[in-house]
Amino acid sequence: ISLKPSSFTIIEEIPPRDPTKLRELLEHRWGVLRTPPLIMCIMGAKTVVNPTGRWKDIGVLLIEHGANVDDKDLVGKTVVHYGCGGMLRTPHSDVIVKACCKKMPSLVDTRDRMGEVALQGAVMVGDIENVQLMTETLKADPLIPDFHGVTPMSMCRYDPKVSRIISSAASKIKGKAMKQAVKASCDSSGCSKPGTKKCTRCLSVYYCSKECQVAAWKSHKGKCNQILTDVIEVRKLTSGNYKHMRGFNGQNFNGWNGKPPGSKQLNEEFIVKIQYTPGTFPCLCYDKKRLMCLVFDKTTCPRYDELCHVIATKGPLGRKAYFRARVSRKGVLEVFQKLDSC
Repeated sequence: ISLKPSSFTIIEEIPPRDPTKLRELLEHRWGVLRTPPLIMCIMGAKTVVNPTGRWKDIGVLLIEHGANVDDKDLVGKTVVHYGCGGMLRTPHSDVIVKACCKKMPSLVDTRDRMGEVALQGAVMVGDIENVQLMTETLKADPLIPDFHGVTPMSMCRYDPKVSRIISSAASKIKGKAMKQAVKASCDSSGCSKPGTKKCTRCLSVYYCSKECQVAAWKSHKGKCNQILTDVIEVRKLTSGNYKHMRGFNGQNFNGWNGKPPGSKQLNEEFIVKIQYTPGTFPCLCYDKKRLMCLVFDKTTCPRYDELCHVIATKGPLGRKAYFRARVSRKGVLEVFQKLDSC
C-alpha cells in the first residue's frame, strides 16, 4: 500500500513482503502535521470522490498489517478525533474508527495536546448522530476534562437533545462505578473482605460486618461528621402532608405514612431529581421511579438558597440535578449536596 501525499491517491495495493519496508510504510508521516497512514485513510474516506469506499478497505488492511491505531499527528489528535470529533464523518470513516476502537477500546477517550477528547468536538458542533455513536457504541466517557477543566458534559448544558444523550452516558458510567464501589474492600484497617454494608450516617464507606464498623469508628468519625455538613434537610415527612406526595398519574397517596418511597427503608439511599425555577416558585422533588413527588421552599428547607445555587451552577441547564437522598430515622427527607449523574 502506498499513498501519494498531494492527492491521497492509491498507487498500489500490494503489501510489501519485506517486514522492514512494511514497518517503514506503517510508521511514515506526511505533511507539516506529521499525519500517520490511518489518519490519511480517514481523510480519504471523507472525500466526495470516494463513492466505492476504497479508503475504508485500505484503512482496515493497514490495521490488519499492524498499523498503530493510537498513532497521533503533531497536535496529538488520533483517528477518533479526525473520524468523529466534530469534523465531517461518513459511513466509510466510521468503519475505520470502529475497527481501531475494537482493537483498542481506550482510544475513544484519548486526549490531544490540549487535553481534549474527540467527544468534545462532536458536542461542540451538536452532531447528535456522532454523539450517539461515540457514547453508545464506542462507550466514550463524557466526564473527562481538558486542561481547563471543561468536559463534554459541561459543554452540552444549553443543547437539550445532546444533553440527554450525554447525561444518559454519564449515568451509566456513574452507575457502573457505584456497583464497583459495593465490591470495595472493608474500610476497617487490616480487613480485606468485600464491603457490603454502608455507614448509615454518611453512606460513603463500606464495611463487611458490624464488628469492623465499630472498630473503625474512631478513625472514621471525623470524615463522617465532615460529610454530614453537606447534607441538606429538605422537609419533615409526615402523614399529614401526603397531599404533596403525588404520582405522575395525578393520584394522591392518601394515607401515606411518611416512609421512603417503594420498598426503601429509613436511612437507605435512593436517587431524587430536584427541579428548580428561578423566582418565588418552589422546587419539585421526586424519586427515580416517580413513586413520590413533593414540593418544598424556604419555609420547609432552611438551606433552600444553598441547594438552589448548587443546581443553578452545576446541574444540566442550571434547572435540575440528581442527588443522593434518604429519609432519616426522624422522618426527614435529606439530600447530599454532591451531585449524582444517574
